[in-house]
Amino acid sequence: MEITIDRLEKYAKANFYITDIPQAKPLYFMLKEVNELFDPNSIKVIYPKNLFLNDKQVELFLFTDKKQIIKVTYEKGEVHTDLYFSKNLSMYINISDYCRSLNIRFIDGDEIEFNSKNDTDHANTGSFNDLIVAIWKVLLSGDKTVRD
Repeated sequence: MEITIDRLEKYAKANFYITDIPQAKPLYFMLKEVNELFDPNSIKVIYPKNLFLNDKQVELFLFTDKKQIIKVTYEKGEVHTDLYFSKNLSMYINISDYCRSLNIRFIDGDEIEFNSKNDTDHANTGSFNDLIVAIWKVLLSGDKTVRD
């Protein structure tokens, strides 16, 4: 399943009032902010971390054609947006037990980890594996390290 802004918006709207899906309401407000601040045509990959996990807060990571990473979160009724530039990072990708993880470290010490097993439910692990590979390809600008 390809994850797009349109699909996420449909999911958020359809589940906005369903209490068993607590991520829908924050996702709705986060996407509203994304649409106001960013050109959707520049977004190459969307990674909705924790979207299908009811016990974790959803985080949106957007990867642009300018190798920017945009992190969008929702906390206490407020949408927070952080912008990172890929020139300030190092990264490595891991493959084990049918799941992938990608660690991105920035020169200021910040770190982002994507893990297809921990960031979604079992049914979506394969799609999140594909997203991690797509992120890698968008950000790839030099040598890569693959660890099994």
